[in-house]
Amino acid sequence: MTVDDAEPLAPCDPGAAPITDCARCAVLERDLALARQQLARAEVTMAGMVEALGRARTIGAAVGIVMSALTRTQDEAFAYLVKVSQRLHVRVRELAEEIVLTGAVPELPVSRRNTDRQASAP
Repeated sequence: MTVDDAEPLAPCDPGAAPITDCARCAVLERDLALARQQLARAEVTMAGMVEALGRARTIGAAVGIVMSALTRTQDEAFAYLVKVSQRLHVRVRELAEEIVLTGAVPELPVSRRNTDRQASAP
């Protein structure tokens, strides 16, 4: 049942005019409009939280795969994901999705700084 399906409110006093004819109607309509706005915001917030929970689960699964494949602790595996994502210029979430999809853990790419240092070494 939605708010629009609700029965009209009965007057406070059985002898009073219907609620739509009383002065309180404007106040009730305003309150209803505010409640609808709050509900809409809450639904958007909830949708964002559901999406974030899905991302967190995917990243958690990828951390577990990295822990298993590279024999790392949870913190080390997450740090590894962050480092790989930075060097590949992709979001951790995107990297995690790929790892969960394929089960393959990418090797840590060599940073350009290390390559530049090695090239300039005597």
